[in-house]
Amino acid sequence: MPLVSIIVPVYKAEQWLHRCIDSILAQTMSDFELLLINDGSPDKSGEICDEYAAKDSRVRVFHKENGGVSSARNLGLDNAQGEWISFIDADDWVEKEYLAMLTERLDVDFITGGLQETIGNIYQLDDELFYQKEIGQFLKKHNGDIFVRAACGKLIKKQIIDNNHLRFDTKIRFGEDAFFNRNVILNSDSVRCVSFVGYNYYIPEGQSVLIKYSMSFEEVEYAIKVIKNINEKIISLYGDCIEKNEWRNYFIQALRFNDIIRVGNKKYYELCRSYNSDLTETQFYADSILSPICKGIVKLKEFYLNGKIEEVKIFFEKLRKFYLGMPWFVKFQYKDFYLWYFLIKCGWWHFFNFLMKSYYRIK
Repeated sequence: MPLVSIIVPVYKAEQWLHRCIDSILAQTMSDFELLLINDGSPDKSGEICDEYAAKDSRVRVFHKENGGVSSARNLGLDNAQGEWISFIDADDWVEKEYLAMLTERLDVDFITGGLQETIGNIYQLDDELFYQKEIGQFLKKHNGDIFVRAACGKLIKKQIIDNNHLRFDTKIRFGEDAFFNRNVILNSDSVRCVSFVGYNYYIPEGQSVLIKYSMSFEEVEYAIKVIKNINEKIISLYGDCIEKNEWRNYFIQALRFNDIIRVGNKKYYELCRSYNSDLTETQFYADSILSPICKGIVKLKEFYLNGKIEEVKIFFEKLRKFYLGMPWFVKFQYKDFYLWYFLIKCGWWHFFNFLMKSYYRIK
């Protein structure tokens, strides 16, 4: 039985897969198995996985129909034989001491280390140990951080996962690892933070992680209910130790604006209030993350800069009708949006078009 099972979900990853697998097989701590889960990838990723399995007995490959990263990780959990679980994404890679540093002391249930993004951000922890009564302190300090949110950069005792029947929620495509980690932590008696930064998280230059995701209204609605339930459990165990609005950065920014238009402004506001019952309409419109005004204008500018002018005109008209249905008292604190909002609401496309060309120096 290996000490660690490393689970790598693989989908359209042939460009990075060699780098990822090579970094794992080069570990100074060799007591591990590597489970490569080919999630119905249409490129040569599956063939690459098979090539490694043929060369190294520690590599096991599973081929499945495409079902998303959660279903791929779940298949890995179903077949893992190690005492500890570690997740690594196929476009990421790890330093050769990664496993050695994380497994240096295995006297806890959940171990998290640091990571660095390829765009330059470095996330590093202090060496700390939190026992059960102190886990609330860990969550208060790191609940919204990547140390809790991301599946990568961690070791999880498999016994915790098995005894509590924990799996990734396949209904959630964004933030699924945050839900899983919180459920693990809720069932853990101890958490260790390791200062070593050995995980390299790949983000293409100029791209936000949110660009990868686009969620429907119903998906966001479901995700909010799930995380609200988890947070209530956390509060019941450890008190008021978490930021009640931290969910917004997971879901609202990934919500398709066309879906906001589809369901209507009132239903969107009620969705936001379902998590934060104290949210007033004034606060709602003044919040850059929540505001349908800010979100709509940002999305319109994004469409415009992509150069699809006919699609921009259609979206412009959708926004105009949407904004006309808003309450008369709408106020928001971002002055840069006033002009654009006024032009859209009045339907002055030609003036809007002229200013966009001038502002962004588009020919």
